[in-house]
Amino acid sequence: MKFYCQVLITSQTLVYFFQSLLKARKTEKVAKKTLRMGSHVYCCFQTRSVDFLKNMFRAYVQPIVDYNSEIFSPYLLKDIRMLERAQRAYTKRIPGMRNLSYAQRLQSLSLQSLEEKRLRVDLNLTFRIMKGLVDIDFADFFEFSDVVRTRGNSLKLKIPRCYHDPAFHFFTNRIPPVWNALPDAVVTAPSLGVFKSRLSDIDLTRHLKLPDIG
Repeated sequence: MKFYCQVLITSQTLVYFFQSLLKARKTEKVAKKTLRMGSHVYCCFQTRSVDFLKNMFRAYVQPIVDYNSEIFSPYLLKDIRMLERAQRAYTKRIPGMRNLSYAQRLQSLSLQSLEEKRLRVDLNLTFRIMKGLVDIDFADFFEFSDVVRTRGNSLKLKIPRCYHDPAFHFFTNRIPPVWNALPDAVVTAPSLGVFKSRLSDIDLTRHLKLPDIG
């Protein structure tokens, strides 16, 4: 029995190891593709209009990082920085932005860090699942919390217990703490449009791995 347990633990460790390795390679591949696309977009157009270049980034570069981000959402700092590098490099090439810090460039261009954008996409999907706006059964992903507290909101989600990093950072496990911290007016919004509008006024910095993007 002791030998069986040791083998089981070893097998789980190997599974998590290879999952982490595959995710790291995926992150590197996406980061390189995003950087390459950013360079192509900048070189393909002669105009240096700030609004035009920002819109081109949103149209051609950002979707590469955003694609399937609910599943592919890096949690290691090195991977988050690797993905963020594409937006750092692109925004620095925009006229008038070179001498500004990354945080100042984002503020000037009305952009969010890619990490924050992924978090907001997660919250949008959570709202859609809860409201039945997607063909996903709420009970398969979440469970309402039976803990009644005055802080937070009236639609708190139960926080699962996890003992391994990959599981802890999976969509259904990483979102409940963030969702539970949202005001009641946000989570009880009557529609997705209203939810997004109210969520845009919420500062999510404390929920980010890289709150100080510099």
